[in-house]
Amino acid sequence: MRGRVGDLVAPLRYRDFRLLWFAQVSSEIGDWAGRLALAVIVAEKTHSTFLTALVTTASVLPYLGIGQVAASYANRFPRHHTILASDLGRAALFLVLTLDLPVAVMLAVAFAAGCLTPPFESARGALTPLTVPPERLGDAIALASITFDASLIFGFGAAGGLIALVGARSALAVNACSFVASAVLLVRIPAARRSALGGEHFRARQALRVSLDDPFIRRLLVGWMWVGACTVVGESLVALYALQVLHKSAGVSGLLAAAIPVGAIAATLLARSRGSDSEKLRRSAELALGGSILGVAVFAFDPQIPLVLLAFASIGVLNASRIPANEVAVARLDDHQLGPWIALMNGFVLGSQAVAAAVGGIVANAIGIRQAILVSLIVAGAVGLFGTLRPPNELQHRISSPTTPK
Repeated sequence: MRGRVGDLVAPLRYRDFRLLWFAQVSSEIGDWAGRLALAVIVAEKTHSTFLTALVTTASVLPYLGIGQVAASYANRFPRHHTILASDLGRAALFLVLTLDLPVAVMLAVAFAAGCLTPPFESARGALTPLTVPPERLGDAIALASITFDASLIFGFGAAGGLIALVGARSALAVNACSFVASAVLLVRIPAARRSALGGEHFRARQALRVSLDDPFIRRLLVGWMWVGACTVVGESLVALYALQVLHKSAGVSGLLAAAIPVGAIAATLLARSRGSDSEKLRRSAELALGGSILGVAVFAFDPQIPLVLLAFASIGVLNASRIPANEVAVARLDDHQLGPWIALMNGFVLGSQAVAAAVGGIVANAIGIRQAILVSLIVAGAVGLFGTLRPPNELQHRISSPTTPK
């Protein structure tokens, strides 16, 4: 285990990745504070559950369609231009949100800020393979994933403390400052000042073609859409599980929700695979299968606290299953392909999760909350079993796959 942890932090030895990682930490801390603060302001102004929920919708909606187009267009410019425009633009918009605005205007500004996020995430994500040696790429991806999961555990608590200390509008100003800090860090990475060769000719539809033509990336896209959709069922029902299944207070839902990223972090330490692309995709499928088996085994017995925490941690194991597969995709794509592909992947995944959350709610209403989560885990397990038994074979696909390294 010590060796795995050492491998995980090894990318931090490289200056450019340190800048990338510190920018991620700064950005995500500000994001949690900003999202919660905006929801608090809307809730206090309107006392409307629907309008408060629209804060998240307005922030995420640009990933579906608009984000892919924006990221593809931004791909023709040096990445530091995209980073500066996105980060400074979001900083300015969040400063606008500190004003006393009508709720409709606040939601429109939040949507505009959300439109700048996909090109930023694509530019930042495309820098990862340029900041570490190839043998450390998987560790860098795993560390970034753990950092995100850790922010889920501590983010809302820190954001709530910040709002209590300085107020919701001041928390929005802190979020604006975090975007400025992110931009200052990222533009110091030399690779960010270069344009992606051929990026001006690569569009979202070509990213889709690459994703479908390459059997390894296609497996990630389709497989993770299913597994990711299954994970969001449990995540979206966590509050109802605490209230209606466990008959506990709403505060217990936070404990259950925190178990999910804890499970993801623990599984990430085991998710690394040093083998071929086929072996990495098999490891990804094995994690999905193992997490599903663990979840089904525990949820089937109608567990109570503390055992139910293990059940929800198994959902986090499903989330960790994407890490080896992500490494395969990032390594197989050329520099100019990576940014638009990240935007495409985010759009498909978020879209499938939005549909799955709605379907999960319908199924839970029909057969029960715990039973709906069990069904989602069984579906994820079937996808994991198929991937474990039938991973793409490098020798079989080497000639036909357009992104296979030469």
